[in-house]
Amino acid sequence: MQEEKNNGITVHMVLGMGGLLLVMAGVFKLLLLVMDPISYALSGVGLAFVIQYIYTLEKKNGVSSAFQWIRSAVMIGLFLLFLTMYFVAN
Repeated sequence: MQEEKNNGITVHMVLGMGGLLLVMAGVFKLLLLVMDPISYALSGVGLAFVIQYIYTLEKKNGVSSAFQWIRSAVMIGLFLLFLTMYFVAN
């Protein structure tokens, strides 16, 4: 029973990470079109708050710290990949 609960939580966390990456990419694409420095700061702080909230909820659900570190490394890697693709394309 506990194993099924952990698998369900893991699937939802992976989907949440993908959704967060898509939202982040959409926000930064919109900001590139608008070119407003205050919007950059507000969206960066807002995303940091959302990510911190998600990590806090995961700790309360008993998610292992190894999974959180792996997920953080994947998110940072994908973000750097998006930035590299953007700057190479322009």
